[in-house]
Amino acid sequence: MFDIGFAELFLLLIIALLVLGPEKLPSAVRKVGLMIGKVKGSWQHIQQEIGIELKAEELRKKIDNETSSAQNALNSAFDADAHNAMILDQERRIKEEMAREQKELADKLAIEQQQTASSSDTSSTEDTSSSRSSQNS
Repeated sequence: MFDIGFAELFLLLIIALLVLGPEKLPSAVRKVGLMIGKVKGSWQHIQQEIGIELKAEELRKKIDNETSSAQNALNSAFDADAHNAMILDQERRIKEEMAREQKELADKLAIEQQQTASSSDTSSTEDTSSSRSSQNS
């Protein structure tokens, strides 16, 4: 704090002895000692408070960083979930469209088979009629 050596301290003690006298010097030294102790205690208390505030600020910054990291991770997860949901929705639509097209093809095939069967029945009926006509002659 102060750069006071032994010589300066001795000089102050002689000046105090001359000014205060031998009767008041011990009580004055005691009071000065108590004041120096209070100043040192206050100074240490201030240093502790500053240290606590600095640590609290560091913790706040760490918490803010961790919170923002967690928020970014959540946002990424939500973005990934939204992307996955979009892909699943597209897959569902494609499957529905494929099912519709399969049904349409199955219906067309059934119609063609019925038409083929109808034309076969018609031609076999005509063949049978022609055969009967030729037998009658």
